[in-house]
Amino acid sequence: MKTYTTKSGLVRELPKQHYLTGSLDRLKQYYQGHFFDKDSMRFWNSRISESSITENIVDGQVVGAWFATSEDNFDRSKRLYTARYFDISEHYMITIGEFQAYSSLRQAKSVIKSLAKI
Repeated sequence: MKTYTTKSGLVRELPKQHYLTGSLDRLKQYYQGHFFDKDSMRFWNSRISESSITENIVDGQVVGAWFATSEDNFDRSKRLYTARYFDISEHYMITIGEFQAYSSLRQAKSVIKSLAKI
């Protein structure tokens, strides 16, 4: 039986597949490329919505995470959003749909929620 400890110290059993709100620091610890480093983020003028990070947990192991990024459209007139999935076992970043496909964070989060079936 796999368990986790809540913020209040209670030990709970994890179901076979489970989704948790994740953190950017936790996501960064799994990624071994340049996607999250400061220079890459600055070059693309990219931001990560921490409120969108949703970890995919199977049998108590984090196997991936959905999240949304925003980037400006290179002339700095507006920001557009991209839904993404990071497959931890493959160390592979997946763009869900098209790059900058969403005009709002709400739209990108909606796609993430539907894929994560939250």
